Amino acid sequence: MATNTKPWIATIYFYLISAVCIITLIIALVGGLMALYTLIDPESGLDKYEWKTYADSDEFKRTEANQEVMRTKSALTAPGDSTGKSVVYSEEEWQRRWTSHRATTIQAEKMGARRNLVNQLIIVIVCLPIFLIHWRFARKTTGIGREDGDNSIDKT
Repeated sequence: MATNTKPWIATIYFYLISAVCIITLIIALVGGLMALYTLIDPESGLDKYEWKTYADSDEFKRTEANQEVMRTKSALTAPGDSTGKSVVYSEEEWQRRWTSHRATTIQAEKMGARRNLVNQLIIVIVCLPIFLIHWRFARKTTGIGREDGDNSIDKT
């Protein structure tokens, strides 16, 4: 039976896969912590454009008015009355629409954070066994952990 004359190749492979798994686990844990923070404070995840319409009702009005103009130009039906003229919203309607926009924006941020947290958890669940298996084989190929190959410092 042929023996492996180059055990260092297998050792390098096992340690390399173990290192990649450790780096992946660290990245996944950082991403998971960021997702947890976004769940706790969803406003912190808003980019500057979303934040403008979220924080300022006047900016929301301007943005919505511009979107209605763009819808009209692209031949989509604009909100209108029976004569086809565009509707002018009352201040109460604008406030209701802005409040709805704010709630939807926060809900979307929380949903994205939950999805990100689940993705990071899946990465950890998949990567951890791969690391453990390769780490175990790496230690076997180097002889670490066996009675005759124990090179620990605290031997007496």
